[in-house]
Amino acid sequence: MKSTEERIEIKLTELVKRKKSFALYRFPTENEVRLIIQAEGDPLLFKNLEELSGKKGFLISPFYFGEHHPIILINSETEIRGLENIVDFLDKINFQGYPISTDILEESNADIIDKDIEEEAYKQNFDQFIRPLKNGLIKKLVLSRSHTIKRKADHSVVKSFFRAVETYQAMMNYICFTPQCGLWIGNTPEIFLSGNQNKWATVALAGTQSIYNQNTTTTQNIVWDEKNKQEQEVVAKYIRNTLTIHADTITESEIYTSLAGNVAHLKTDFTFNLKDNDSIGQLLNDLYPTPAVCGYPKQEAFDFIIRNEANDRKYYSGIIGMLDPNKKTDLYVNLRCAEIGKQTITLYAGGGIMPTSVAAQEWHETNVKMQTLLNVL
Repeated sequence: MKSTEERIEIKLTELVKRKKSFALYRFPTENEVRLIIQAEGDPLLFKNLEELSGKKGFLISPFYFGEHHPIILINSETEIRGLENIVDFLDKINFQGYPISTDILEESNADIIDKDIEEEAYKQNFDQFIRPLKNGLIKKLVLSRSHTIKRKADHSVVKSFFRAVETYQAMMNYICFTPQCGLWIGNTPEIFLSGNQNKWATVALAGTQSIYNQNTTTTQNIVWDEKNKQEQEVVAKYIRNTLTIHADTITESEIYTSLAGNVAHLKTDFTFNLKDNDSIGQLLNDLYPTPAVCGYPKQEAFDFIIRNEANDRKYYSGIIGMLDPNKKTDLYVNLRCAEIGKQTITLYAGGGIMPTSVAAQEWHETNVKMQTLLNVL
């Protein structure tokens, strides 16, 4: 008899072959796994976040909105909660009448590159990014990279997902697929926007260090240098100023250390009342991208990244999660994620670059972040 994970894997693989959009996910601190399937029709596509006002569904949004990477909203009318209910639902799906596409994942990833060559390319890109920072033209930039590995023939995306659910209970864990973005898996610690009606929350999350360097599994005795503190303040200040436009009664926590897998971050929590619940798209547009994934000032940093970053981020560092302003919205920044190809897996990571940043240290930080997902793949 096949295991629960094997039964789910078989059915989700069939959905991918038939280009049917879905998301299997679990929110932090919840025991309940959820599945959204859009069996009929295609997900909605958008060109900007403002268009999301009044909409609901499972959102997959890229870092850069374009023809090849649209904003995607999976219809959430069919949502199943709880593992037993998900298995029962999938067992009853009839795939007759849906054509099969065997090459949907064929071209979704980059070539496998030698690690030394990859590191040298990253350092060259780092040199480009550090110049405007040292010249005072930009205060912060975020430099990302990707790393492609061979996908084993017996690799199970579903088993990786459930390993992540067990290992990273304080993160959002997901698998999602649409014909437009392909198949992705991730474990992200960073809330982008959560809440309902007029009660909302977001966070400033920046600064990174491996907890292994501190020889601890708790936040005690973790010491932060000035570079990381400055990076965190840039993010917090941006969020603080943006919320002032859209919100009343803004409450801000003290800065504290938060653990996410094998790394620690500096974190500030914001809670607020939204002035106009019907303009959620405008808030998303003004808030995204925060300096945590882009830089500061926002437009100058974004333009510089688009012109100079060697890596195509695709849906890495975008937004992922459930959008439903009238019930419950839980949107996360798509960190610690990977794009699943037929024969390869491409992992993504990035880090904030400040004028005092050092290339070797930033390279190491991206490796540590990627290890979070590698641990469960």
